[in-house]
Amino acid sequence: MSSPSPIRVSILGTGSSLRTFHYPSVSQLPGKFVLHSVLERTDRGVARAVCGSEIKVVNSLNAVLSDSEVDLVVIATPDNTHFDFAKAALLAGKHDAIELDQLARARGRILSVYQNRRWDGDFLTVKKVISSGQLGALNEFTSCYDRYRPLPLDSEYRTSKYSETRGPSWKEDPSESHGAIYLLGSHLIDQAYMLFGPPKSLYCRVWDSRGNGVAECFDLQMTYAPRPGACGPFTCFLKSNNLSAVDPQLRFLVKGANGSFVKYGLDPQCDQIAAGIPMSAPGFGEEDKSHWGEMVEGKAGRLEGEIIRRTRVASERGSYLSIYENLFEAIKSGDRELLLVKPEETIQVLKLIEFALLSSEQGRAVTSVDLRLCA
Repeated sequence: MSSPSPIRVSILGTGSSLRTFHYPSVSQLPGKFVLHSVLERTDRGVARAVCGSEIKVVNSLNAVLSDSEVDLVVIATPDNTHFDFAKAALLAGKHDAIELDQLARARGRILSVYQNRRWDGDFLTVKKVISSGQLGALNEFTSCYDRYRPLPLDSEYRTSKYSETRGPSWKEDPSESHGAIYLLGSHLIDQAYMLFGPPKSLYCRVWDSRGNGVAECFDLQMTYAPRPGACGPFTCFLKSNNLSAVDPQLRFLVKGANGSFVKYGLDPQCDQIAAGIPMSAPGFGEEDKSHWGEMVEGKAGRLEGEIIRRTRVASERGSYLSIYENLFEAIKSGDRELLLVKPEETIQVLKLIEFALLSSEQGRAVTSVDLRLCA
């Protein structure tokens, strides 16, 4: 029995998503995917600088959609283009990786969303720790994605090897960016949703920390009913602040009746890719022991509890390739139920973002979070 032919991919956009996530993934799965083309709307030469001089470069969406050789369209352009590009791709009969679930169903196409942070090693570790039950009844979960970036991306002090051709980042342009709650919050909320489901209520603040017109920071509190065995409510704190001069940065803190788990630093995969390490290389996605999290176990006392044990917890191996491997299976089988990132899950996350923005705009808690309209 012959192997299925590779899926021919066109990637829209030449920003960090192309060089950090999508091109490295496609290029490391040659039996399953082949990069057909890259859409570069401005002639800066970034596509060939990232993907090689032989890659086909197109400058219009129509050139992608009218090409019968393209099987899969990956949308990696600024936020304000996603809906229109995704709709056009689905109407043209392409599979897609953004939001439009109903249209995809009607057209018989596979639709998914690039929630790669589900395969961060630190998140997989937190998921394993929570599932083990070692912490006891949970009362608090904190997830942070903080950085220290006091200067804009196009500053002379912040450069990359692509900066001369890339120009200012759309992520810091209020006409193109929808803010950190979409860029980073979509991942943190997705992770919390996969662990705990929808909250009962939430309160959120979003703000512009550097005066460039983009809400680059957020602080979201989601409240749940008490966890099994707990008396009080369970609360998730999801945060991102780009003026956080701390090293290492807190990533996760989970508190339970029997102890806590704390993790600092980010998943290493992005840095490994930037260093030129192939995703298929031995040790890729593995975190150095110095960055492992710590389990702190307690014991009840007559007056106050005491810490009885501190244990380093080996980080699980991250794997961004997993999302593309799963996408290949779903497309080749035509079975959307095989998708590990289902469109309906992302719709729920988007609704939570809408509630969060409503809370921030009105300066009040949303006391009844109802996601049924998104089912």
